[in-house]
Amino acid sequence: MRAESTRHEMTLLVIEHGAEWPAWAGLLRELAPNCAVEAQLPREPYEAFAERLLVRLQRLREQRVTLRGAGFACALRPYRDTDRLGELRRTLCQQVLERLRDRDAGAADPQKADEQLIIGGGDWRRGIEEARSRAELIALWSDLSELAPGRLVSLRFDEGMTSGVYPVSESAAALLARAADG
Repeated sequence: MRAESTRHEMTLLVIEHGAEWPAWAGLLRELAPNCAVEAQLPREPYEAFAERLLVRLQRLREQRVTLRGAGFACALRPYRDTDRLGELRRTLCQQVLERLRDRDAGAADPQKADEQLIIGGGDWRRGIEEARSRAELIALWSDLSELAPGRLVSLRFDEGMTSGVYPVSESAAALLARAADG
């Protein structure tokens, strides 16, 4: 962690409903003294979830809280309109990257920034629909990597239940939502 890290820095973990709890979530805790979770609620339309996340990102900027790192845990089998979901994910990730840029706006060499966005896609070993979802995430990662040269944008697919990946149940999502509101 950087020596100049302050209590005004944080990390953010975004979890779509149906996403697996990422084994890499612990990496985010190491980047900043504060961490927040924004989870999509069961039956919450993706548009409402996206709006809620955009409002939170704006509120962080207004409060001068900077993001040191972020994770975006994506569901591989979400019920969705593929094209619309792709647009919303891209918009959300771009806004997260903008908040990450806030932190190093005054840096002498932005190419050496150590902030990071991790996009996660869960377990690799699945079916045809999941393969399509992985391809969408790979395309998203590629697009974001071009938008953020020098910034670490990584894509992770976990290796299964032995890697510490656990499905997020509806009860866990509700608990996370209550914790975020409190």
